[in-house]
Amino acid sequence: MKKNVIVGIGEILWDIFPEGKKLGGAPCNFAYHSSAQGAEGITVSAVGSDQNGDEIIAAVKARKLSADYISRNSYPTGTVSVEVKAGKPSYIIHQNTAWDNLQWTDSLHTLAAQADAVCFGSLAQRNSITAETIHKFLDAVQESCIKVFDVNLRQNFYTKAVLEKSLMHTDILKISDEELPAFAATLELDTPSEEDLFKQLFEEFNLDMLVFTRGEKGCRCICPRTKTDDLIPASNPGKLLDTVGCGDSFTAAFTVGILRGLSPREAAGHAVKVAGFVSTCSGGTPEIPSELVLK
Repeated sequence: MKKNVIVGIGEILWDIFPEGKKLGGAPCNFAYHSSAQGAEGITVSAVGSDQNGDEIIAAVKARKLSADYISRNSYPTGTVSVEVKAGKPSYIIHQNTAWDNLQWTDSLHTLAAQADAVCFGSLAQRNSITAETIHKFLDAVQESCIKVFDVNLRQNFYTKAVLEKSLMHTDILKISDEELPAFAATLELDTPSEEDLFKQLFEEFNLDMLVFTRGEKGCRCICPRTKTDDLIPASNPGKLLDTVGCGDSFTAAFTVGILRGLSPREAAGHAVKVAGFVSTCSGGTPEIPSELVLK
């Protein structure tokens, strides 16, 4: 069976924890977990011509992922200072890095035409160069390609214009309960309830699906096309270590499930189990046990 080509486009970086650094960046985590579920996960990003960049390329290859679409430039490789308290990470995301300056190329145009799904976020659009590359990629994909907007509101790196332009390209919107208030406020959506907000998003932006993750409460999956509106309980696999990469693993497992023909409810049910497992591990790209891999 031909593997689905699933692209994560945006930031790639080192998450710097007190105990050391780990490979990170939502698109990279997403590509890793897409591959872990049996797809061909590809990261599109940029690193610097420095030691951190060399080490990222090596780390990507060590995870049996392609580094063919990770370009090099003169800016420093991205880093994020991470502090984890009670299992919850906080981030200081350093600016003007290599992934902020991701250039459009002919090879990216070719890759876009091959993609079965692409996931992008808001953080990587903080700089106009990478934002332009992301939207050129989205414009170049086939009509059948699933475009997943995994909102990642970090620090002050988002604007109404970025969110609106992203939503215009979105088939599946994934957003967390922690992000929803700031997301709604930034879009100036003055609605009295969660229900009204979701209804407005579907109407204004012609979404196909909305996945609302709620941490230990599980998730809600809405797809008017299939008359789906389901609450999926969280998985409880063991002791919470940290939530770094949990959302990305969820998005990847959900996207692969949809491409494999699972219903939205089935895909979400699988995704919460994967995310639950990742929460018991340190860092965002642990090895996934075979029982959590889609067959």
